[in-house]
Amino acid sequence: MGNRWSSLKEKTAPYVFLSPFLFGFIIFFSYAFIRSLYFSFTDYDP
Repeated sequence: MGNRWSSLKEKTAPYVFLSPFLFGFIIFFSYAFIRSLYFSFTDYDP
């Protein structure tokens, strides 16, 4: 039983450490993508 939990911890540890970076990366690029779509469909004449 203990070996099972240690194996699970070893498999999930990289994802736990990478998740903050991946979350920020996805939020940043999705915001940029949505803003670019908004500006591409907006008629802007100064």
